[in-house]
Amino acid sequence: MVEHTEPTAPSSTKKPSTPDPKPQTQSFGRKIQEVATKKLLPDSDYYKIFKFLKKGKEESFSGRNKDTLILWIAISLASLSGVPLPIIGVIFGKIINEFPPEEHSLRLKLIQMMVVATINFFAIWGYTYCWGYVGTRISQSIREVVLDKTLHMNIAYHETRRVDLAGYLMVDVQTIQTGTGEKVGIFIQSISYFITAILVGLILNAKFTAILMAAVIPSILLITVLCERLNRRFTKHLAETTTRASEMLSDVVRMITVIQSFGLSGLFRDRNREVLESGRYYGVRRSFIIAARLGFLFFLAYGVNSLAFWYGIRQVKSNATDAGTIYTIIFLMLDASFIISQFGPFLHTFSLAAAAGRRIDGLLQDAEEHSEKLSPSDTDADFNWNTPFEIEFKDLRFAYPSASELDVVKDVNLRMPAGSFTAIVGKSGSGKSSLTSLLLRFYKPKSGQILLNGRDVSTLPVKTYRTHISFVEQDPVLFSGTIKENILHGLPGSHELSDMERTNLVIEAAALANAKEFIEAQPNGYDTMVGPDGASQLSGGQVARIALARALVSKPRLLILDEVTASLDIHSENVVMRAIRQLHKETSMTIVMITHRLSSVQTADNIVVMSTGDLVEQGNHDALLLAEGAYSKLLETQKKSSDASKEASAERIAMISEKMEIKETVEDYDSFIAKRTSVCLPCAPVKPPSSVKRTMAMCKPDIPIILTGIFASMLTGSLVVAESVLFGYIISSLRGELPAHGPQDPNFYCLMFFVVGAVALFAYSTSGFCFGVVSERLVKRLRDLCFQKIMEQDLSFFADPEHSETALVASIQSDTAALTSLSGVMIGTVVSVTTTLVGGIVIAHVVAWKIAVVLLPALPVIVLAGYLRLRVLMKAQVKQETTYVKAASMATEATNAMRTVASLVREDGVMREYKRELLKAEKGHTKFILQGSAIMALALSIGFFVYALAYWWGSKQVRAGHYNIIEFFIVLPALLFSAQTAGQVFSLAPEFTKAAAASRRIFQLLDTQPIISSNSDTTPPPTPPSPKDQKSPEQPLKGGINFNSISFSYPTRPTPVIRDLSLTIRPGEFVAIVGDSGSGKSSLLSLLQRFYDPTVGTISIDNTDISKLPISTHRNRISILSQDLTLFSDSIFFNISIGAGGENCSKITRAQIEAVCRRVGIHEFIMGLPEGYSTHCGRNGSGLSGGQIQRIALARALIRDPEILILDEPTSALDVYNESTVMNAILESCGGKRTVVMVAHRLGTVVGADRIVVMRKGRIVEMGNHRELMEMGGIYAGMAMQQGL
Repeated sequence: MVEHTEPTAPSSTKKPSTPDPKPQTQSFGRKIQEVATKKLLPDSDYYKIFKFLKKGKEESFSGRNKDTLILWIAISLASLSGVPLPIIGVIFGKIINEFPPEEHSLRLKLIQMMVVATINFFAIWGYTYCWGYVGTRISQSIREVVLDKTLHMNIAYHETRRVDLAGYLMVDVQTIQTGTGEKVGIFIQSISYFITAILVGLILNAKFTAILMAAVIPSILLITVLCERLNRRFTKHLAETTTRASEMLSDVVRMITVIQSFGLSGLFRDRNREVLESGRYYGVRRSFIIAARLGFLFFLAYGVNSLAFWYGIRQVKSNATDAGTIYTIIFLMLDASFIISQFGPFLHTFSLAAAAGRRIDGLLQDAEEHSEKLSPSDTDADFNWNTPFEIEFKDLRFAYPSASELDVVKDVNLRMPAGSFTAIVGKSGSGKSSLTSLLLRFYKPKSGQILLNGRDVSTLPVKTYRTHISFVEQDPVLFSGTIKENILHGLPGSHELSDMERTNLVIEAAALANAKEFIEAQPNGYDTMVGPDGASQLSGGQVARIALARALVSKPRLLILDEVTASLDIHSENVVMRAIRQLHKETSMTIVMITHRLSSVQTADNIVVMSTGDLVEQGNHDALLLAEGAYSKLLETQKKSSDASKEASAERIAMISEKMEIKETVEDYDSFIAKRTSVCLPCAPVKPPSSVKRTMAMCKPDIPIILTGIFASMLTGSLVVAESVLFGYIISSLRGELPAHGPQDPNFYCLMFFVVGAVALFAYSTSGFCFGVVSERLVKRLRDLCFQKIMEQDLSFFADPEHSETALVASIQSDTAALTSLSGVMIGTVVSVTTTLVGGIVIAHVVAWKIAVVLLPALPVIVLAGYLRLRVLMKAQVKQETTYVKAASMATEATNAMRTVASLVREDGVMREYKRELLKAEKGHTKFILQGSAIMALALSIGFFVYALAYWWGSKQVRAGHYNIIEFFIVLPALLFSAQTAGQVFSLAPEFTKAAAASRRIFQLLDTQPIISSNSDTTPPPTPPSPKDQKSPEQPLKGGINFNSISFSYPTRPTPVIRDLSLTIRPGEFVAIVGDSGSGKSSLLSLLQRFYDPTVGTISIDNTDISKLPISTHRNRISILSQDLTLFSDSIFFNISIGAGGENCSKITRAQIEAVCRRVGIHEFIMGLPEGYSTHCGRNGSGLSGGQIQRIALARALIRDPEILILDEPTSALDVYNESTVMNAILESCGGKRTVVMVAHRLGTVVGADRIVVMRKGRIVEMGNHRELMEMGGIYAGMAMQQGL
């Protein structure tokens, strides 16, 4: 009869359930279309997924031939596994005809049944293992192909569109794995059974079988197709909202310092909630479609039963056939119709996989369209790469794709002779970096040519071309790995060298870049781990020098430097420039350098001055000075900027009445012992509650809906009791042996089947819809909590590789989705199964306890088999998911830095590392598949042996006269349905395993408490006013800062970066902090903002320890311009307005935005854009130059009007003209009205500071204003002289 669990494999009165899939398998070859009927899979896009099987590489598996052979074995075994069940149906029919049969006849039939059951066991074991293997193979192939194609897409695509690689590799591939692994084997088995059942039915009684087929198949297909189309529509919308949520979370993790500094967590949480609500909306509607489809399919299946029994009884009465034949046909057609009804969950899973496949296919089509592929003319056969490079721009014109009407390079003609040193200078946005992008072939010019030794570079192979070029970009990126590995990334083919050769090359390159000393001072030297997160604990100058070493290690023909000295202190700048000049002198290397520091390029062979895309002037330093043109004006502007700063300083000092208190410390730090007090660690209780229970507890707001769903699920389970009773009476009706004490009309029992179908329609529809609603609400709730929790974390939390941008996005999206089974399908199934078990056992014992007590012990055997499989899957799940997250994190890290990857020609290197990570996931997985498949096959086949026992013992009891036929055929389905149902609970093992692992990770995140905000008092202690304050009616100036004997080391690095430092900054004072890269300047600012807490000592503002203040209160009075410039993927207006803080940004007017932009000299540029202040900045400001981003970020900092303004290298990306404008804006905003703390390497920007603090190795070594420090003749004076001050 009809089986009653929800999304499990097809089952029937007489056959055990088939396996439900594991989540970690994948796909299915294109030739499967020849096996499955296309009508059963309306979504043709599903088949396209399986082309990836052909994409496999020899290094991953044994090769294409083996994969194809195993695919065909999997198809064959899955098809074979559908044959035993109809054969057993025929055996059952023969037993029914003779029931109770004679001993010897029964023995023969039971032996036949057990042989068939044994064949079924090996067939199921074989196909589940083979599909597991094929799925794993295709999983690797999809991941490899997606990353490989993405890496080879041109830069223009990456910078104009967001590639959500984490979503593709984790969410979409995981969806495809679920929808194309073992589920495919189960589906083929079901189709095989369906076809075999029909064939057997046609052989036994063609007319009867044809009538049933005509009634059921068209109806099933109609329901399936209609519901599938609606389901596909909602699934598409849901996938789009999931992508939007992933992108927003990615932005939040990447911009966490900005969000915390400006108090934007509330704003972004509201935005995220809007996206999550949209996802819930579409998810609920999809749940309704799925539930309605399931209900109608069950109603139809029961309706077929009613028709079959009614017509079959008439056939027996007319002596057209016997009871056994009718029973066999009914048995087979009943199960066949039920199998079709069970296609619903399969088709839903397949549609999800097809939707994911469409997204991946769309990405691959874009990759094909935008790939940097060779044209037939791209050949270097006649080109000599060993000759020095001469570069020539001829009538070059260019506009970015996102603003094609705005030319940023205009008819530039420029020749750079071989071995020359060419410097390109000019204002921000003048087109300097655009020239390097064209030279690196990141973009194609609108018109004109770039010639290399007289050859158009567009006709040369792009990879070979870039191999001979090294590029250091304005914001260098380090990849996760050691410093040594990062430097070697600049040498294509380094993996083929010996370790000694690689080490020597790395040390040589580090020395050239002046990085050798600080690298060897690291705890692990060249093996120190760095990366996008780890690099945050290196100074900007240190990162820049590692990037320069990476560029020099290959000894390129052409070296392109884009603001390479912007983050360097003057000493490092001089060393690096000396190394560059030495390279220029001793080698034939052609050097192109973009810079705003004119002192760095005075020895260049040719200095090119750009302005608004035009080349306005060129020549050497002396010639350009004599010309008194644009270059001369830039130098004069730089000098005036320094003079103006000195005058402003004198005015400000006069406004500050009280004297500074300075406590200088120069003691040795030998006795320092690092004590970590600011490490962000999970606050785990001694006995943490079960994560599964906590997940269920989060569904409390939806208890009324859950109770409704539970009631409906109980109805689905209770249907087994009714069906068992009806089955016993139907069998008696077929044999003409109805008892006298019941209804004598067989039509009554047929009608009752129809009633049961109506109840099933209501019960399954209601249960599925209710739990679908609860699941979607739970997903929204969890994602909202996780989003908020991430925004609350300390920066040390993000230094953990497991908490990288990619890892967090992938984990939250996939883990919260996995948890839905705990509140949805699993609850309904467990309740339904429990009802079935209790009801079946009770009715069996009431009706025929002597039969029941013998069959009952078989139930624990099935339960044990399911439990063992669960244990195997749990181990496999945890291992695999962890590895895939790491691999996805590596892949996303590479695609987020595509300029760096492309310029290093590192695509193949990334793929090698990625494949190694994938192979780690694959290692040992085959063993898990083998064990799990065997245990599942046993769980599914053991039911046949239980049937054999039931018929043997039941026949014996009936022959003895203890029970009649009706009683036996009531007990048989009641108990064996229970056994089959118990086994099917464990077919949910993959979903439960995944959900349990996901819940642990989710609640580990939710339990992670930020130490800094947790240690802050909820209310600030009152500060008693001083007697002087009480006498003065005026409000005292705020913003006084005191560093009291502080020491600090990063949680992941024991070496202290600040050593026993004391410093007092008065309210309204402008203090500049200078020093070598890595001296602790930026770390000091991080402590002031409370991104970290000092290891020793305290920091006070206005005489209040900042650790005693609520973190929001403290940061609300501070505004920051950080060294790592970041903008949100939104409009320019939005990026500036958020500086006012989350609650106030909506109150900022256009006039206020324009006013602050005029102060920082960016208003005219913005108004020149097609959409003005509504212009979208692109991902991380990809549509703007570095100087433009910096001025927008400064405008964001100034819009707040803070008590304390923190500036970390505010002019590093600016030309001298804009530097002067920005510094005037800073000095104007200061004016004694607020405290300004500024870190800088350009000393010309700090000569006007009230006080300059010189740091070295974490200590203050000099302090005073510019004049005092110059008279002192110490470190500062030496730095100033080197910069021409």
